[in-house]
Amino acid sequence: MEIFLIYAALGAALAVLGCLVSFSKYRSAYIASAVVAGLLIGLAGWSFVPAVNGWFSMCWYLCFFAFAIGCAFGCIRSDYEAPNITGFGALVSVIIGFWIVGFMTTDPLFRWEGYRDLMGPVKEAQTFDKDVAPIDTKKLRVVNGVYAVRIADKLLGEQQGLGSQVDLGRMHISQMNGCFEATTLGALAPQKVCFEHELVWVAPLVHSGFFRWFTNHATHGYVLVSASDPERKLLVTAVNGNPVDLRYMAEGAHWNDYLIRHLRGHGYAGFGLTEPTFELDDAGKPWWVVTTYQKRVGFSGDDATGVVVVDPSTGATNWYNMKNVPAWVDRVVPEGMAIEQFDNQGRFVGGWMNSWTSKFGMYQTSTDFLHLVEGVNGRTYWYTGITSVGNDQSTTGFILIDTKTKEVRRYKIPGAIEDASRSSVENYPEVKKARYGAGEAILYNMGGVPTYFMTLSGNDSIPRMYAFASVRDYQIVAASESIDDALRLYQDALQEKPGAAFEQKTVTTATAEGVIVRIAENPDGKSRWMLLTVGKASQEYSILSALSPEVKYAEAKDRVRLEYEPGAGKLLPRVKKFDDLELELTK
Repeated sequence: MEIFLIYAALGAALAVLGCLVSFSKYRSAYIASAVVAGLLIGLAGWSFVPAVNGWFSMCWYLCFFAFAIGCAFGCIRSDYEAPNITGFGALVSVIIGFWIVGFMTTDPLFRWEGYRDLMGPVKEAQTFDKDVAPIDTKKLRVVNGVYAVRIADKLLGEQQGLGSQVDLGRMHISQMNGCFEATTLGALAPQKVCFEHELVWVAPLVHSGFFRWFTNHATHGYVLVSASDPERKLLVTAVNGNPVDLRYMAEGAHWNDYLIRHLRGHGYAGFGLTEPTFELDDAGKPWWVVTTYQKRVGFSGDDATGVVVVDPSTGATNWYNMKNVPAWVDRVVPEGMAIEQFDNQGRFVGGWMNSWTSKFGMYQTSTDFLHLVEGVNGRTYWYTGITSVGNDQSTTGFILIDTKTKEVRRYKIPGAIEDASRSSVENYPEVKKARYGAGEAILYNMGGVPTYFMTLSGNDSIPRMYAFASVRDYQIVAASESIDDALRLYQDALQEKPGAAFEQKTVTTATAEGVIVRIAENPDGKSRWMLLTVGKASQEYSILSALSPEVKYAEAKDRVRLEYEPGAGKLLPRVKKFDDLELELTK
């Protein structure tokens, strides 16, 4: 009720002020206007839960309305007296004054520098391979948001009677790093669940309607789906022996159980609150993470100041500034806020006039949304390409925005926008024949080469094929029904165009001599995969047929000598020289 009382008191006070400036002589006018305005403004504040803060426009709208109510009651006169419209004149003057102040303090014409600088400095980076974690085929994001919802809905539907009680809440993706004991619905005993810097989709169970909420007041579980393994799915009802009780919710809850209203009434009435995200800590306990923000440019220029972490069971809250956010919290800077700030930086890079005339040097994000990617040391980043204004098919580079600190790193690596890469993948012969559509293009580090990974699916959203595409050259594409095969094909495609990879300052090479155990042909005929036994160990190599005529005629049991560059992560070694010691071909 705190937010209701705050706005009711504010409305009543402004209504009385409206009566005063109307020079009303009737006590009843003051009382009536205070009561009416108090009730209406209090209910409006309780319903819309705007911040009680003069820099937020909704607060001013409610204030004007309360003042107008006071002016209306102040105009009341006896039958023989003419109405006094002084109050309405004052109201109009205040509104005009407010508009002028708002225009002068907020419009880009006067404050373009504020919008430009809101993002902060952009660091020019040359260490992509050190900032983004190397590719690991076991952790590739094969489950997108649509597929995760399908998996979760199916899991929910398998629980008899539960689907009529609750709905699935909004899916959120975040990173987990830890183990916990999870009790699932219907299980006889809890099971140990472990994640090592892995992305997961998680959604709360929410009330299916007002009367369900009114009767139950809390739901009892959440759904967790691994982003890299669709078979790892859980409907968790207890964590480490403690039941999951979700009372304070951003959706499906009403009255004072509605999350934002709960926060407004418990110390956060004047805070800007946005983007409630349902996250799990590393021990599997659910929390709501709500970004707090301020207006930095007049009545605009939203900028994150920290997060409120809320226990959905008890409603207990803790606020953390940008420097003290718990390690398990992934997102402090909301996606929309990051896009707006970076686009404003690119729009006003040459000043306000330039943004309307020559548009010289202007740039913008390549899409209307950002991708969450994994960095080194467990960091997560917002990723997007950068395009010049007016050029929507190619990028001048891309950026990584730290989701906690808002630190921006720009990589001047020209290439294609995500949509162009998806189109290239969809035109890959096998994909085009099957009429599969490409999903979200996710950025990965493949031996220092920025690479998009995509799943390919039909109308059912279930991945049927997997594809890799070079960020620098969207024509370097490979797709297959298995991730490992697609990766091998992609590596071969990169070897055919060495310029597609980064030129390293120092290249480490090694030699190996061994016996060929197995040979497999690349379907495109441009390379062969060979399994060699070197000593007691076996290693797979991908060798371009054009490297040497001996590659074409090599057979199992031949002894060969190779010079190669070791592969990073799951990448196969890149063979530079090939010599079949059993063959002596005449040049």
